[in-house]
Amino acid sequence: MRASLTSENGLDLSNLREGYLAGTFVPRQVAEKVLRRIAERSSHAEWSFLVPEAEVLARADQLATMDPALPLYGIPFSVKDNIHVESLPLTAGCPEYKTLSTTTSPVVQRLLDLGAMLIGKNTMDEFATGVVGVRSNPHPVSPINPDYIPGGSSSGSGVVVATGCVTFSLGSLIGDDVCMRASLQDKRKDFEDSRDRDSDIRSISLDSFFFFNQAKSHLLLGLDGDREDARADTFDNDLLRLRVALVHKFTLAGESNRLRLTVRQLSARWWSDRAH
Repeated sequence: MRASLTSENGLDLSNLREGYLAGTFVPRQVAEKVLRRIAERSSHAEWSFLVPEAEVLARADQLATMDPALPLYGIPFSVKDNIHVESLPLTAGCPEYKTLSTTTSPVVQRLLDLGAMLIGKNTMDEFATGVVGVRSNPHPVSPINPDYIPGGSSSGSGVVVATGCVTFSLGSLIGDDVCMRASLQDKRKDFEDSRDRDSDIRSISLDSFFFFNQAKSHLLLGLDGDREDARADTFDNDLLRLRVALVHKFTLAGESNRLRLTVRQLSARWWSDRAH
């Protein structure tokens, strides 16, 4: 399939790389697409600062004179608002703390050197002291359902990627040894030969990662819950799963390897059993 900016995945990395290398579009067209998407899909709740439109387009025109083979040529990105970008404001989620950065983070500078386009800075939990993403005013919400939290503390970064406003965004961890990941799913399962098994499925999961040994090892604690409502009650089920895993990375004979030990505890009750 030929690369295109009109598709929903128009700002995906692979699509942009293919389009640039084939000459299907240029950075200015991508920049204009990003600005339109932000106007249509985003709000101040996700952005603490947007690079002025004229500057974004000027960067796009500058890239047009550079080598499109650069790894991140013309790729739009944003950064969490606790990451320094020279001459841009930094608030760390607290407007009263606002300062003007005099340096650029080495990571951001490396991305720019590789051809990326900076679009702006994203809202975050105040001073990164939260995991829900609503400790700012205003705060982002889940793009799936506004009644759901977006997760944090890199809340704005996650939402602008999920809504397709940028290709990627830089976030951060409050510490260097713990990370939490949560997900929600709402899906439909259909069977052509057994309509009674057609069902709606809702699930939730929460994973906690504890890193140690200079991040060569980590402990994973995970909890999953699934609820499946089928046309026929006999196919309904409730499931709760606890996962524990210990992962260690090591080098053997010059090759990178990974050892994983996993324990799962499953609790499942068929809805038909509940009636007895």
